[in-house]
Amino acid sequence: MVISHDRDLLDNASDWILHSAGKLALYRGGYSQFERRAASARRSISSSQKQEAERKAYRLRRPLPRQGDQARPGAVPMSCWRR
Repeated sequence: MVISHDRDLLDNASDWILHSAGKLALYRGGYSQFERRAASARRSISSSQKQEAERKAYRLRRPLPRQGDQARPGAVPMSCWRR
């Protein structure tokens, strides 16, 4: 087992990388390959988080139905709101 911050040493001396970020993950290959995979995983996670934030923002921006606005799906007439 080697623990180092020297990327060249890790690339040349290792066949496996054990990474700990909340949980352990074992990657086959040198450090450069691990770094590419980890960057790809981070982009994937950040893009899914961005999409979820956009969905939440859309739900907050969606206008309320107006009286007589029956054409929009899910529109509830104002007469149903009153008791």
